[in-house]
Amino acid sequence: AELVQAAVAALAERLDEVLRASRVTERRPPVQVMRDTAAFLALPDLRPFRAVWADILARGGRGEAPFAAIARAQIEGAIASLEEQLDLADAAERRRVAAAILAAIEGVWLLGMVAPGSTEGAIDVLMGGLRSTSKR
Repeated sequence: AELVQAAVAALAERLDEVLRASRVTERRPPVQVMRDTAAFLALPDLRPFRAVWADILARGGRGEAPFAAIARAQIEGAIASLEEQLDLADAAERRRVAAAILAAIEGVWLLGMVAPGSTEGAIDVLMGGLRSTSKR
């Protein structure tokens, strides 16, 4: 468990470097945050991180230690990061939209990883639903 935590911590540190270099600091409408985040996470350089992430999520979902704690912390951090980017006045709405963006992107990515091409255009369809959120 300690070895896994150390390896994941090293991987997370490398990923944080990539994220810091690409972080957008101004708040944007939900549809733009989703578009930017989906495009970033689709970068070929992130594939190795994403493959490890899929394994962490699967093991965490089964309650395996230390994966459950690692996955929860990373998910909470990702939601918080998305919240900071959203141009929505209501904090509760910002949280819900951030969680929805993360869930949509992760779901589309995971299904696409298992069945390449199966989710082509799915993010665009989902962004249509976010456009109405931007008007609130």
